[in-house]
Amino acid sequence: MKLPELKSKFKNKYAIRIIAGMLVVTLAATGTSVYQVSAAKGDDAATEAAAEEKEADADAEAENTVGSLQDELMGNISVNEKEIGKEETVYVIADSTGKEQKVIVSDHLINNDNKATIGDASTLTDIENVKGDETFTQNGTKLVWQADGNDIYYQGTSTGQLPVSQKITYSLDGKEISPEELAGKSGKVTIRFDYTNNEKVKANIGGKEEEICVPFVALSGMVLGDEFTNIEVENGRVAADGNNNIVVGYALPGLKDSLDVDAGDFDADITIPEYVEVTADVENFSLGATMTVVMNATNFVSAEGEGDTSSIDELLDTLTDATNQLEDGSAELADGVDTLKDNLGEFQDGMSTLKDGIAAYTQGADTLNTGIGSLKGGIDTLADNVPALTSGVGQLKDGADSAAAGAESLATGAAQVSAGVDQLVGTIQGMGATLEASKEGVYGNFQASAGMTYEQAQAVVQSLQSAQENLKTGIGYDAQAAALYAQAANYLAGGGNVADDPYVQLVGGAGQAAGGAQQYYAGVAQALAASGMNYSITNASEAAAVIDALGDTIASLQNGIGQVDGALNAINQVEASLTGGDSMTQLTTLQQGAAQVAAGASDLSEGIGALDVGITKLNESAGTLSSGVGQLKDGAAQLANGAATLVANNGTLNDGAGKLKDGTTAIADGVNLLSDGAHQLADGIVTFNEDGIEKIINSYNGDMEPLMDRVQATLDAGGGYQSYTDIADGVNGSVKFIYKTEAIKAED
Repeated sequence: MKLPELKSKFKNKYAIRIIAGMLVVTLAATGTSVYQVSAAKGDDAATEAAAEEKEADADAEAENTVGSLQDELMGNISVNEKEIGKEETVYVIADSTGKEQKVIVSDHLINNDNKATIGDASTLTDIENVKGDETFTQNGTKLVWQADGNDIYYQGTSTGQLPVSQKITYSLDGKEISPEELAGKSGKVTIRFDYTNNEKVKANIGGKEEEICVPFVALSGMVLGDEFTNIEVENGRVAADGNNNIVVGYALPGLKDSLDVDAGDFDADITIPEYVEVTADVENFSLGATMTVVMNATNFVSAEGEGDTSSIDELLDTLTDATNQLEDGSAELADGVDTLKDNLGEFQDGMSTLKDGIAAYTQGADTLNTGIGSLKGGIDTLADNVPALTSGVGQLKDGADSAAAGAESLATGAAQVSAGVDQLVGTIQGMGATLEASKEGVYGNFQASAGMTYEQAQAVVQSLQSAQENLKTGIGYDAQAAALYAQAANYLAGGGNVADDPYVQLVGGAGQAAGGAQQYYAGVAQALAASGMNYSITNASEAAAVIDALGDTIASLQNGIGQVDGALNAINQVEASLTGGDSMTQLTTLQQGAAQVAAGASDLSEGIGALDVGITKLNESAGTLSSGVGQLKDGAAQLANGAATLVANNGTLNDGAGKLKDGTTAIADGVNLLSDGAHQLADGIVTFNEDGIEKIINSYNGDMEPLMDRVQATLDAGGGYQSYTDIADGVNGSVKFIYKTEAIKAED
């Protein structure tokens, strides 16, 4: 299929832009890595000598201008890096029409491993070492240089056909004219460089053998003096250099033929130039030497595989897989948002509970602050009445211990509140995976402290409660037996006969009751022993003691279970609010308030700790009571400051909780919008996959492969061209051609 047909099917032309851009846009860009010329000074001197044969009248200014032109051309060449063993520079001396007159070749053999000898291959004649006295032996085209660890620089001449030939034509006011006739004339001048690619290889394209040109890029340049104005360049650009203008143009000769494409097959901003044309208004025409640099275009393609078009197949496969995954993921997203929407009510209830809890907490902080104020006043009074208070120091010590424990508990609680809020914020930021890990962590912490899983603890509580009930039932039977025995004793004391039925019934009933009690006691003891709890239960007194012990265990486990339930409830509430941007703002306010509360509680704990230290010293040494009371006063002041800090942030804490609760409405609205958007996204991804990606893939598989085969064949042809004059097996080479034309000047 030709590209015009493909273009009508593939409207956005994206694949065409990729293929053309791979070989064109990269080459046209100005590079930042300058290609280094490693020829020796003798090499340059030989080239200049050859040029001087054709330009005996060139003055110093012209030579400087040529140097600027060469710098400009070489500055536009950027090549990929590879380990080179042979660098070759071909100097072509040509007349002003571009026809070559002499070809001089300079070769640089790079001795990467400091070898004693270097193998080479060359078709040059008149080979001469231009830097050093190393010698060589030759057998046909095979050369062996006695390198002695050095690089080798040599030159020679060649009559072989150049891979790219150029033709320069001149026009004056629209009519073609010879360069000799143009010298000294004025008018609108056009200078055109046309290039012919002479280097071709055979390639199999779609089962048919065809010729493919080795891809070369040609960069041509000239320096135009101030007699040139209104300069226009087709396929190039103009750069100012003082009073002169340096013109640089580029072309890719033979590439269109290799790809079998026409200019109309591409977008307007994608071209494959085959010539360079310069137009300008000129007074008294003259032109210095022009220069053209020709290089293998594949030098501009990365050596790491970017030139291999087979990766496009992998890319398209990856694109297909990714789109399918995106389609599945968007559907899962829509389902997840629906679940979030369904559970939003629980989140709103949780926010209300949190707000109420914080209100109760701040109310308690206010009460504590009032109490601490009273405590400080009492301590001040104590300081004034130390002698009278000495006898009460022991009681004060007990109270201080309780206060210290309470303050530590308060500080721990405040720190837990702050840490809980921080954890809530962090969990929201960490999204669902962190929340799930937090849940597992809560279960794990409970199991580590309780020695059993959460579910096992619930089962143990039920079992222990059942054991309590059984023990209570046994105690009831014991009481019933005691009552019946008492009735039997009363019966006998009143003159009753042991053999009488009433006595037998009383004693028998008492025995059954006592036996039932022992049965219950034994069953509970056996059940507890199976759980690792060994108790002796033979009477009602021991049963009552076990009931109390089990009650403590049940209370402890229920407290732990309650903490787990509370933590899980908080995590679930946070998990439900993950998408609420306003909620995060409120949580930030809450987080700041909680941190300040924790700081105040810490100050409070420190103050009471200092107070306890003072009272301890007072109790230990009544003789130093005055000193201890001083410390006590300091601790009381610190305690008062901590309490003040604690209550100072109550408003912030309550305000944050209120705003967080109010924000749940906005969250609900956002979740509704998110739900609508998620479903629209899911529908859109399906449409995108069906109408976009699948059509692209189908178009590529059906139409693009012939063109891609040509691109790959062109890259392969370039990769195989490494030298103009031959190269040894297994050696990587690079070659560039520098064409220099003679100047055009009017006769004096």
